[in-house]
Amino acid sequence: MASTPTHTNQYDVFICFRGEDTRDNLTTHLYASLCKNNILAFIDDNLTRGEEISPSLFKAIEESKLSVIIFSPDYASSRWCLEELSKIMECKRKNGQLVIPLFYGVNPSHVRNQTGSFADAFVKHEQVFKKQVYKVQSWRESLREAANISGWVLQGTRGELDSEFVEKVAVDILNLLRNMNQMSNKPRNGRIRKTITEWEKGRFLGLGWFGPVYEGISNDGFFFAVKEISLLNGGSPAQESAYQLEQEIGILSELEHENIVQYHGTQKDSSNLYIFFEYVSMGNLVTLYQKYHLRDTQVSAYTRQILLGLKYLHDQNVVHRDLKCENILVAASGSVKITGMGFAKATKWIDVRSIMRSAFWMAPEVVNHKNHSYGLPSDIWSVGCTVLEMLTSSIPYSELEPVQALFKIARGIPPDVPDFLSNNARDFILQSIQVNPEDRPSAALLLDHPFVKR
Repeated sequence: MASTPTHTNQYDVFICFRGEDTRDNLTTHLYASLCKNNILAFIDDNLTRGEEISPSLFKAIEESKLSVIIFSPDYASSRWCLEELSKIMECKRKNGQLVIPLFYGVNPSHVRNQTGSFADAFVKHEQVFKKQVYKVQSWRESLREAANISGWVLQGTRGELDSEFVEKVAVDILNLLRNMNQMSNKPRNGRIRKTITEWEKGRFLGLGWFGPVYEGISNDGFFFAVKEISLLNGGSPAQESAYQLEQEIGILSELEHENIVQYHGTQKDSSNLYIFFEYVSMGNLVTLYQKYHLRDTQVSAYTRQILLGLKYLHDQNVVHRDLKCENILVAASGSVKITGMGFAKATKWIDVRSIMRSAFWMAPEVVNHKNHSYGLPSDIWSVGCTVLEMLTSSIPYSELEPVQALFKIARGIPPDVPDFLSNNARDFILQSIQVNPEDRPSAALLLDHPFVKR
């Protein structure tokens, strides 16, 4: 590349691969093509004989701008590959490192769901690492996370190699690196955001917790959503709203995930504070289930994306605390975006009990203010209620007033789950709304539930 790597980026690209599958074909040709394009790539052949392999590999991963993971049919049989993968995904989460999978002779769904040769590999790993279950589980989660990222797919047998495909991959990587080098509007967490200066308020989109939400258009034709909060209302309610908004803005500015609504900044005049967000065209899930009867397959697809976004939040130690259909937006592509972060918080900032939340989706431990056991699991309860809401087109405890619902929740009585729901849907909901928060599975574990597993 034109830029010289710094002490934090010694390499442009780290290539993660299983040598027996790809060393003498795809990886060798890809490495050569990257070098031809003046891209500094790292493969384990670069290690000096006698070095301690793992520390050197991990250091190389940390010092790369981008990681390419070559998934081949026998990839998961290598503990070495899985350790590398876990480190790569850790760097993605913590440092915003760009990660792109390349599926070589393997279906992405086999990687994501760990079927076929991937299932066989994990049977062996579970036997070998009986006393290190957490390690095998982390490998599984890293595979699922990586396989959900858009990447390149080269089908056919492992012996086949398309030179044009390899060249295309190299050019794609070159363009990605150029874009990374040219970023002039890149915040510290690596997220690129649209800067909005001059803009015009458009049609009314809906009424949020803090006030109306409008469509907006910038002077260069970029559409976005605008949350408008009046600064003219005096007294403590206005101060409380402003405080909650500051929490929302502070959290959103640190978040970067495809299933979290994107934040584009704020403006303020003498009357109002304006918060700019990504515009999601189809509205929220309430609008959707009021218009359509959502089927299991549709709810499953939406729920999977909700869990991916929620897992990301929980990995950042962020509790959403207001998860419900009203706060889940859907794009025309079917992509789901979590919004409504006014009640969310990074648990390192303030006491989670100080923030109110919507009554019908509250977990029992939140209603009862029980010690410190509530937090991340309270979002799982809300996920269960949200899935129930989508499948029944009705909020949980719909027959009750809010105070009655709170009283019932405080007594540890979960919402009714109808018998007409599918077995997988019922089981997913019932697991999520277990009264004891310690009994609820994490978002990561729920991603492996049959209701959402693909």
